Amino acid sequence: MTRNFHDQFAKQYLSELLTPLGEVIVSREVMAENHPFKRNILEVVANWRVGLETTQNLSEDEEELLMNLSSAYVRWREDTLREGRQEGRQEGRQEGRQEMIENFLRVRFGSLDDQLNRCINPMLELPASELSQLLLTLSREEILARFGGGSNSSS
Repeated sequence: MTRNFHDQFAKQYLSELLTPLGEVIVSREVMAENHPFKRNILEVVANWRVGLETTQNLSEDEEELLMNLSSAYVRWREDTLREGRQEGRQEGRQEGRQEMIENFLRVRFGSLDDQLNRCINPMLELPASELSQLLLTLSREEILARFGGGSNSSS
């Protein structure tokens, strides 16, 4: 069973579009929100909609189709923007955390050489509370030994 008007509309439209190519079997089920093809299909429909918008002299059917696709497009666009913002926030947190580790190591050991630099990525995998404790308590040699920066201590 379809969930909303847009799902029903999409089924009808695609059925009409594909009928000249052969038999079309319409499922009663709507693609799950996390279906692997749903994002790709919505992106294709959105691109098609944008192309249709730029066309002048639209027929009544095309204008109606454009109006019906508008809310589906808006929803797809909002979802895409939300995902982008979430990814951006995650990257920002990761970069901020990396910068904090670099600064802490510089302050604690006077500089950030190649050996200490190699330790940063493995440190990023630790929970913040554990990382904080280790950065405060481990010596340079212990950090290098634990996080793979090498064993000889050169400054």
